[in-house]
Amino acid sequence: MNKTPTNLIFDLHGVIFDYNGKTSAKSLIYTLPPGLEILKRCAQIKDSCGKKLHKIYILSNWGKAGFDKIRQQFPEILELFDGCVISGEAGYSKPEKEIFELLINRYQIKNQPCVFIDDSEVNVIAAQQFGWTTIFYDNPAHVKQLLEKLNII
Repeated sequence: MNKTPTNLIFDLHGVIFDYNGKTSAKSLIYTLPPGLEILKRCAQIKDSCGKKLHKIYILSNWGKAGFDKIRQQFPEILELFDGCVISGEAGYSKPEKEIFELLINRYQIKNQPCVFIDDSEVNVIAAQQFGWTTIFYDNPAHVKQLLEKLNII
């Protein structure tokens, strides 16, 4: 990719949030500090006029009840995003191509440079089919290093 990515697409589960038990309204959902720190750093990057340099989206396999709980408990985190596609609301899940296409069409990001961060290798491989730069979230320090190489943080 020759151009600095303008869109950052984050998975939630295993990157920003985790939960105990099954994903339901009764699950205890909590943040993962390393992933949250990466998200916040990406959201803080602004140009010389103070405009956000990147659009940040959620593309995550999360049930509707669990995501509603995230909306209630963590609105300040969700405010960092410019949009989201959640499998429990979309009717598709990663790695199905339809969920990726839904994000692309909803936010009109076709042919725009994107970076996709996910903790599932199969989802990372699926995202590569759309020409996205992908980062397998296996180690937060490594993810930060890759984002620095891409001139994102």
